[in-house]
Amino acid sequence: SIEGVEPFLEMINVMKTSDESTTICLYVNSPGGDVNIAVQIINTMRQSPANIVTILESSCASAATLIFLAGSKCVVNPNCTMMVHNYSQWAGGKGNEIVSQVEYQKKYFEKLSKDVYGSFLTEKEYDEMADGKDFWFDSENIIKRIKLRNKSQTKKTKRTT
Repeated sequence: SIEGVEPFLEMINVMKTSDESTTICLYVNSPGGDVNIAVQIINTMRQSPANIVTILESSCASAATLIFLAGSKCVVNPNCTMMVHNYSQWAGGKGNEIVSQVEYQKKYFEKLSKDVYGSFLTEKEYDEMADGKDFWFDSENIIKRIKLRNKSQTKKTKRTT
């Protein structure tokens, strides 16, 4: 589970101190957890000069899907599952503070999830996910979507170069 940064500090340090000749394999099997820790890991992955390969080992849900899809290469083993859903949140404080926090988190997650899920989910699926629908994918479906995402990203890169 992705809870607390302490279990991930060594991994984060390895990614930060590696060079472009290094390939790091990040094995993912997690029900998810704290989106803030996931964002820290994703930012480190994106800033690292290393080639970071994410490998789906079994189950990947919630915040773990964000990490898995952030890999420079995503590998999917047989008999794996992935679950994508809208964020969960707990809020406390005075009424106006709760409203403010919820409104901000909604905008924040929308930006984050479009960045990561934008080329993995269809627009319709993304809208349904934002409205509360959970999406479950098996290995074959994940592989198919990653291939489509890679083609889409290649086309965008060719247009900008």
